Amino acid sequence: MMPTCEDILVYEGASTTNDLPKTVVASLGLPEIASQPEEATQSYGTVFLAARGAEIIGAVDIA
Repeated sequence: MMPTCEDILVYEGASTTNDLPKTVVASLGLPEIASQPEEATQSYGTVFLAARGAEIIGAVDIA
């Protein structure tokens, strides 16, 4: 069982992932499974964090 996050806030606008589309993967001779389209994987990462207990926030206020 994976542990859950405690008191973790993730600012959605500051998280990112690599962008490795299928065309680039093919041009590099890598297996198709190496493809990592940024938009889809970004969404998956946010969902996984939230599923483990992180709170996804849309803004950060610095006082």
